[in-house]
Amino acid sequence: MTAIVKDTIASGAYATAWPGGLPRQAELAASGARAYIVAATVHEVAVERKGRRASIMCRVEIRIAPWYGVDGGEAWELTKAAVATGTARATTGLRDELVRLGVRDCVLDVGEAVTADKILPFLRRLDERHAVHHAARR
Repeated sequence: MTAIVKDTIASGAYATAWPGGLPRQAELAASGARAYIVAATVHEVAVERKGRRASIMCRVEIRIAPWYGVDGGEAWELTKAAVATGTARATTGLRDELVRLGVRDCVLDVGEAVTADKILPFLRRLDERHAVHHAARR
C-alpha cells in the first residue's frame, strides 16, 4: 500500500524523495521546502463467505503530519495534520487465492482513493495557506 500512496502523491505534482536521501532541517529551510510524513495502515479487513462467494470489507487509515527533517522529527500540529479513512467492499470466489487477491485489491483501491480524494486536497489547502501567509509577509 505504501507504493500506491506514494505514487498517488507523486501524481499530484508533489516530490516523494529528496536528492541524496532524507534531508536535515537546515536543508529543508534553505530550499524553502516543507515535508510531511504520511503513514498508511490497514485498519480492518473482514472476509465473510456465503454460498459460492466471499464478501470482503477493508478499511484503510492514512495519517499526515509535518516532518522537519531527520534531525527535527514530526509534529502533530492541529492545522497541519490530518487523519483520513476509507472503506470498500469487494466480492470474489471462495478459493483462498481469489480471496487473497480480493483483499489486496480492496486495500490498494481504498489507499489510492483516500490519497487522491482526501490527502492531496489537504496538501493543496496547506500550500494555499502557505502561499497566502508568505505573500502577506512580503
